[in-house]
Amino acid sequence: MRKIYLTILFILFTVNLFSQDTLTIMSYNVENLFDT
Repeated sequence: MRKIYLTILFILFTVNLFSQDTLTIMSYNVENLFDT
């Protein structure tokens, strides 16, 4: 449970470091994962 929480925090932290373009690419990849 705690591991998942830390993972979410890590993802949010890294996303903040990336540019908006990278964020858009990530969301696009997530949508593709759900499509499969």
